[in-house]
Amino acid sequence: DPHIWVDPLLALDMAREIHHQLSELEGADQDQLDRNLENFEESLKATEQQIRTKLEPAHRLSLFAYHSAFVRFAEHYGLELEGVLTLNPELTPGARHIAEVQGQLRKAGHACLLTEPQFNRQWWQSITRGLDVTFSTWDPLATDIPVSRDGYIEFQNSIADSVLGCLPE
Repeated sequence: DPHIWVDPLLALDMAREIHHQLSELEGADQDQLDRNLENFEESLKATEQQIRTKLEPAHRLSLFAYHSAFVRFAEHYGLELEGVLTLNPELTPGARHIAEVQGQLRKAGHACLLTEPQFNRQWWQSITRGLDVTFSTWDPLATDIPVSRDGYIEFQNSIADSVLGCLPE
């Protein structure tokens, strides 16, 4: 699964592995590495709790995603992901799959399609035409988030905010 980093627990596992590998390097500042990992763990734990609270109203949404990158986040936070438009974003899905997703969207209570800026929005709009679907955009590549100490935390919050963008006003 190339999207493991979307799940904060798996990202923490990666941070711990990076910490371990850097600790093995000659001249590594072990104290600084330990502080950095501890700060990341604390910040991630606090953010995770804030996001869980923030996402409470989103549990009544019928979420659909453009592709499977969103699955890990949804599973981690207990969100119901009712459908995925395409299993491989590099390929256009077949007519049968599109018809199945359209059927799911029709049956959904408050359907929200989480789109991605990297892919053609006209395609999503064409298969949802005439359906009551809200769109919200999330960026699995975090292209608008500056590289910083808090970048991953900002990334997690940006995904949660995108989900909240699905809520009725």
